[in-house]
This record gives sequence, structure tokens and C-alpha cells, in this order.
Amino acid sequence: TGPVRFIWTGLIWGEEIYTSVIRAFKGMRAVKEAGLDARLELIGGGGWWDRMTETLSADYSDITDMVEVIGWTHPDKMPEFLAKADVGLLPFSQDSMWVRSKSPTKMYEYMATGLPVIADAIGEVRYVVEHEKSGILATDQETFNNAMIQLIKDKERRIAMGNAARTRVETNFSIPVIIDRLCQFLQMIIRLRK
Repeated sequence: TGPVRFIWTGLIWGEEIYTSVIRAFKGMRAVKEAGLDARLELIGGGGWWDRMTETLSADYSDITDMVEVIGWTHPDKMPEFLAKADVGLLPFSQDSMWVRSKSPTKMYEYMATGLPVIADAIGEVRYVVEHEKSGILATDQETFNNAMIQLIKDKERRIAMGNAARTRVETNFSIPVIIDRLCQFLQMIIRLRK
């Protein structure tokens, strides 16, 4: 069966994202302390990527055997990495205007692949991930850690959440659905202007 594979993708462009990835490291440390078998794959890049890898080596050396830093990968290769993953991670280290305003593309990619998502309950994520159904919404580091541990221990729940995540994206957030909503909105605007 092998280890449960967590995945995080994105650009680490500044302190806000950097500290969010550190949140995932803390989760992996809790997983290790619980004696569970898991791996975290980091795929991406950005101006703070090297700082993140240095922090991993210096401050989280106890989990380096559980973390694979892959770096930048061509977008065409992403489906391969996502297909091998079991859970998508979307940690946010702080509640900020940027987090509240962003569209978390990686979350949609995780869910469309059939991965349950563990995310901090900030911003748009709260309106997409159904807590305890298509993923787990954390409120602090402890609940984030516990969510990782729970999904490692319960394969059936992990798979059910992943299936629910895929269904939710297909039903509510796929391109045909969004286009239909946009058309309806524009038609309403046109009717109101007449």
C-alpha cells in the first residue's frame, strides 16, 4: 500500500506563502510523531523556494525523509503527480485580504483529480470545500495536523471525501457550469438595462 501522499503545489513568492508551507511541515512533524507513514511532495518554485528548502533542512531535519522537494514542473506533467497523490494541502498561515480574495486554483485541481483537500477555513475555500464531506477545513495548526493524521488512518474516509470532492467540482465549478452561470448573469443584466 505504501505511504499516504500529500501534495502541495504553487509558487512561494513571499513570506505569506512561505509561512503557509511551513504549516504543512508542522503537520508532517505531527504525522511523524504519531508514527504514521506519509510523504509530502512540494511542486513549484518562486523567489522564496530556496529559503523554504533551507528552512526544511535547518529547522525540520527530522522530517526531510518524509518530504520530497520536486521544484518546478511543466504543467503538462502535473496530472501525473496529482494522480499519485492521496490528499491535497492548502494551508494558509494567516487571514489576509490576499487570501480572502484569491481563487485557489490548486484546490480546484486537487478536487477535480479526486483528492480530498485539507485547507484552512479562510476566504473562498469555505464556499467550495464542504467540511467533513469533500475535505477538512482547519481553524488552527492543531486541527490542520489532526486532519492529516485522520486521513492517513482512515483510507475509506479519504477515498469517499475524494469522490465527493470530484463530484462537487464537476457539479458546481466546472467550466460548462461556470459558463452557464455567467451567461445567465449577463442575460439578467441585459434584461435589467432594457
